[in-house]
Amino acid sequence: MGILHEAFSPLPVIPVPGGECYKSRLEYILNSEALILFSTDRYGRIDFLEGEGLARTGFQSEDLVGISIQELDWTATVRSGNAGLRIFSPSQILKSVLQGEEVEAEAKFSGRIFRSRFSPLRYESGEIQGMIGLSLDITEAKKSELAFAQSSRDFRTAIEGLPIVVFSFNPVAVITFAEGGGLKRLGLLAEDLVGKNIFERSEGDPESMQALRASLKGEESRYTLRIKGRSFETRLYPRFDEKGRITQVLGVSNEITIREAFEKRIAESESNYRNLFENNSQIMFLFEYDSLAILKANGIAKSAYGYDGEEFLRKTLSDLMPPEEFGQFTDRIRGTGSRPNFIPEVRHLKKNGERFYVDITATRFEFNGKDCVLVAGAEVTERVQSEREKRFNLAILSQISDAVIALDSERRIIYYNKPAEEMYEIEWGYNPIGKPYSELFRRDWMSEENKRAVMEEYERYGQASAEVIHILRSGKRIRIDCNFKKIKDEDGNDIGSVMVIRDITDKVRVRESLERAINDLETTNQELEQFAYVASHDLQEPLRTIASYLRLLERRCSPQLPEEGKEFIQITVDAVKRQQNLIESLLNYSRLGAKIEVWEKIQTESLLKDVVHDLFAGLNAADVDFRLESEMPVIVGGPEQIRQLFLNLITNAVKFRSKERRPVISVSARESREEWEFKVADNGIGMDPKYFDKIFIIFQKLHSLGEYPGTGIGLSVCKRIVENHAGRIWVVSDEARGSEFFFTIPKRGSE
Repeated sequence: MGILHEAFSPLPVIPVPGGECYKSRLEYILNSEALILFSTDRYGRIDFLEGEGLARTGFQSEDLVGISIQELDWTATVRSGNAGLRIFSPSQILKSVLQGEEVEAEAKFSGRIFRSRFSPLRYESGEIQGMIGLSLDITEAKKSELAFAQSSRDFRTAIEGLPIVVFSFNPVAVITFAEGGGLKRLGLLAEDLVGKNIFERSEGDPESMQALRASLKGEESRYTLRIKGRSFETRLYPRFDEKGRITQVLGVSNEITIREAFEKRIAESESNYRNLFENNSQIMFLFEYDSLAILKANGIAKSAYGYDGEEFLRKTLSDLMPPEEFGQFTDRIRGTGSRPNFIPEVRHLKKNGERFYVDITATRFEFNGKDCVLVAGAEVTERVQSEREKRFNLAILSQISDAVIALDSERRIIYYNKPAEEMYEIEWGYNPIGKPYSELFRRDWMSEENKRAVMEEYERYGQASAEVIHILRSGKRIRIDCNFKKIKDEDGNDIGSVMVIRDITDKVRVRESLERAINDLETTNQELEQFAYVASHDLQEPLRTIASYLRLLERRCSPQLPEEGKEFIQITVDAVKRQQNLIESLLNYSRLGAKIEVWEKIQTESLLKDVVHDLFAGLNAADVDFRLESEMPVIVGGPEQIRQLFLNLITNAVKFRSKERRPVISVSARESREEWEFKVADNGIGMDPKYFDKIFIIFQKLHSLGEYPGTGIGLSVCKRIVENHAGRIWVVSDEARGSEFFFTIPKRGSE
């Protein structure tokens, strides 16, 4: 053991330069686990005791200060010249030191072993006033020679190798003690300092002068002094006697040039990091791990969330996220260690409530003594929305019944859906992605002429369609309807194509069958039309002959014929006329079966005026009140057929007029979204609703020829005309109020 005396002789402070930087100067000496620094007066009473090594003895400083070392149970082994090792008692150690000797020994105290140096303390006059000791705990080192050797080197390093100077000066500023490896580095000996005034060594530096004066007033102080381009830090600790008077000031001086340079680099690094944080193009903010309070945020973060600086720093992490996202995010953060934790597509909230997505990297670390998390993020809302749209589109593609195949610029497959897999019989385990489209089938067929036309259309318009025959790898033959379109990148460059393919094998088979049926039907219709024309001509020729000869017979033989014979002749002639009318009507009806060759715009109001003009004599004779009750539209259709339609409906209304009231016939039109609805109404005799469907059947009559003459074809002609125009016809009637005939004509693009 060893203790510094409180009454050191005055000794000037010397900043100690050194070639290397240690963690601390005084901290290494006094706070090392292994060291004890102490001093005694001439009677061996301990008046100063410090050092972390003291804790290993089980004692505290206040337990031993004031007690004589001679009263303590300890011994020391001393190497004394040629005499070898000797055991010294505390009294012998004190006696040797008071005689001016320095003693190095291994001391045993409280079950511990210490490597110790005991040195005399002198007054300015040179008189010895006590003893100072420095002890190193080498208990563990003694367990092995290797550990002992290492501890010995540590001891020598602590005393001689550290670039420090431990010194003291008395109340009159005279240096009384100086020791440490720093002296050697300065090229100085203890004698060069002891006895000198401490103020002389400060070189007039205001900071050091002020610190020295403060220490002599009893204040612990520190100062930094720069000498010969090097910086030194000195700490001063005043010591007091029992009356509170300063007896000495203990000082430790160490070079901090390297530390200052390091601190400067740290400051520069902090500045760089601060600039990187503030000016980073990413969202960056810092929050406390426990409270989740926002501590710092850069400008991008404030702008992204819509807060100003002060407002943002009053928020917590929970203010920046929807409730449903916050819990999941904090769970991830709780598991964050010191390594960065990447969390993609986290939903965040702006001040205005708008939601946006951020890819986040969270790193947990200590900041200003607080457990914090640094968040660096990039807004990815557009990317998330785009990916969602892609997933949505893919989901749609997976649901449609058509096959969809996407190719790159080399016609390699980059996407296909389930119907494509089924159409091309792609087997389980075979992945066509990245393979040429042509591998899905053995061969395809399209005429060279069609192929050239399709490719010209594709190159010109960026899309085309074609019917192709494919022979699959299984040998199956399919016929497809393929619509394909170019895919371009943002710069307009072709990067591939997408094909929508439909298997039309069955459809083509049905279509071909239907075409054959239509051809057969057209042939049959032509034959029927020819038959109807021939039949009507051939049927009418005998009737004309019969009628002619009957009239000739009536003219020549009228005087000889009885009245009954004349009546028979008239009945026969009338029957011939009815038969001729029936044949003519049947011929006209058969002609309506042909499709309309030319579709024209029809001014229905003008057409109706022409019809009324043609029927003027009959309308006038029946005293008909004819009315147009709305504006009539322009429609597209066959003019002659539409004319016949109105002519038949108006004639029908005149024929079945009531004898009890003046006939009124009205025509009107009403527009709907897709068609025109026409109405021809009368106040005639009407009909029972059970006949509504029967009246449109050919040759169906509700009255006898004696009551209302006619062939029974007129309304069936109307039905055929309306159907030729893709419309509908129906009747609403009451026997007391008359009939209303309705028909529709669809709108067409040219109207």
